[in-house]
Amino acid sequence: MSALFTPAGPIDLFVKLRDNSTAYLGTCKEAPEVEVRPAFIDIKSDISGRTVPINKCFDGEQHLIYLTAVNHIDWLAYKFISRATTGGLGLVGQAIGGTGDTSRVDGPLDRGSLVIGSTDFELVLRYTFGGTVVAPELPVGRRYWSCVLVGARESTVGSRLMEVSMVLEANSIYSSTGSSSNGGRTFKLYTEKPDEVLSGLPVVN
Repeated sequence: MSALFTPAGPIDLFVKLRDNSTAYLGTCKEAPEVEVRPAFIDIKSDISGRTVPINKCFDGEQHLIYLTAVNHIDWLAYKFISRATTGGLGLVGQAIGGTGDTSRVDGPLDRGSLVIGSTDFELVLRYTFGGTVVAPELPVGRRYWSCVLVGARESTVGSRLMEVSMVLEANSIYSSTGSSSNGGRTFKLYTEKPDEVLSGLPVVN
């Protein structure tokens, strides 16, 4: 069987905050890398010994998303996700698309605040060639339902171009709606359904 080469094309990034505002974040100069981290809890027995588990209990899954060399970046959107997920107040008095103070200040409600479902954000990776004749088997993209920024590196290339490399942690978020087989309760990590991936995305110029 011949090898199948699947080009994704340019990968545009979008973020949706919990106030339902959606913004273009940037375009990956290099393809993102996703590290899948399933989690298990060891079940141990005093009779058989406590060092080696007699079974494992599945406890969910995290993805680490490495966004290397993001350029053509919306600086305010980037500052929003770097600020909001480590505090809760976002930029002082500003919304995406606004202007003003982007200073780093922790407010009285920031430290110790809960994040998932509150100050986290959705991340959308849109594959330009996905679902086209070039790559019909590739999805149009992927929407993560809950992400936090866990690392970033800001650097300049040459004398002017600003690039940002980011590491995002994607976690499952609880949903009370789901299939009848599981009682309507699910933990959603991401979706690749075209209507859910592309919903509400702004036009990139």
